[in-house]
Amino acid sequence: MHSLLVLGVAGGKRMRGLQDAAQRHGDVVLHCVDYADAMRDPTALHAMAATGMALKIDSPGDDAWVQHQLCLRGWEAGSGMAEKPMPDNVVSGGKGSDDITHDCTAASPTISTTVLPPKPVAKGELMPTRDWYAGFAQFLRAIPQTAAPLSPVEDILLMTDKLNCQQHLRSHGVAIPPLLGAVSGYGHLLALLDQAGVDNAFIKPRYGSSAAGVVAYRRNRRGNELAVSTVHSANGQHFNAKRMRRYTNTQEIAALIDTLAADQAYAEAWIPKPRTQGGGYDFRVVTLDGEPQHRVARVNNAPMTNLHLDAQRAQAEDLLNDVALQALVDTARAAARTFPRSRMMGLDIVVRGERAWVLEANAFGDLLPRLHWQGRDTYDAQLHALFPKHVQRNQDQQIPAPQHPILPVAPSQVQPRPTPAASS
Repeated sequence: MHSLLVLGVAGGKRMRGLQDAAQRHGDVVLHCVDYADAMRDPTALHAMAATGMALKIDSPGDDAWVQHQLCLRGWEAGSGMAEKPMPDNVVSGGKGSDDITHDCTAASPTISTTVLPPKPVAKGELMPTRDWYAGFAQFLRAIPQTAAPLSPVEDILLMTDKLNCQQHLRSHGVAIPPLLGAVSGYGHLLALLDQAGVDNAFIKPRYGSSAAGVVAYRRNRRGNELAVSTVHSANGQHFNAKRMRRYTNTQEIAALIDTLAADQAYAEAWIPKPRTQGGGYDFRVVTLDGEPQHRVARVNNAPMTNLHLDAQRAQAEDLLNDVALQALVDTARAAARTFPRSRMMGLDIVVRGERAWVLEANAFGDLLPRLHWQGRDTYDAQLHALFPKHVQRNQDQQIPAPQHPILPVAPSQVQPRPTPAASS
């Protein structure tokens, strides 16, 4: 029997998916540690990691207590972010991107630190992501690194720092949407748009996921503006919601952008998504050991196509011809190979004609229930990649799976045709 240490959310969809896969595999014992338990007392987590067993670090989820504890850790550590400046605003989308290039380094925002400790946030409320990221980094880096990780901590952190990650991909020649750079506020955003000569852009929190806090922004020559976002504001509080809100009032749009920018945000040019029945679409591709495997088109009438925002699934092969499909696969492979130590990652990619751009890389991009590749879901595929020898033995010798293989430890237990694009 093999052992796999899993840091995740006890009882969550991700953990359940792995447990189901372990049962099907039949030769893997999962040792599941819940984030909340490990944050109260990391002794068991550290002890198991130090044994050198394989380790899968999963998303900490959206539990309000866990989020607040991570924010507090980051704030207590001096926010860490004060030592981590925003990258310079030099734009270019990398190989294959539109040639929008200018230097707006002088307009880079300054970094401020939070004087007061972060307050607890309600579920769904925007949290201070700089503090959260600093706390998340501190927590993960304390885990003994003797374990064999599915994805190394530093790769997870790089993929969670969305702006640095895009710059990382670009520096390796992977096509991304042209970066307009860090945004210090609404006025600065307009200046960046003017410099780049574009009127459509996505504004994204530097540290984030699942389209939380993302704004799809448009303007025209008549001075009209439109911002679409998952963020709903009321009484000075800002919440993420599944239902997207449209903002057309300049004062409200400026307040929204200023709020996001205060916690670090960046802008990138909006690449129009091709359209099919049901709306515009992009793709989520899961790579394993550098090779693209699971892939699904995400179709939505809204600018954001995240599946949890009610986007519909479609088959990539139904939407792309052979050339476009090859561009999707080649781009996913090129992006994955810039993280040679990460065995699994999820990539959001938009394809237009023969060109493809990586919208985001996701360290936790494998939550795709019922999506199969060569007969395996994403969790089956990861376990079989980690423990291939026993897979072959089970297939060849028809060894029955154990009745109770899971020993949790310490759980608390179409037809295509072109909508401008956001990713998850």
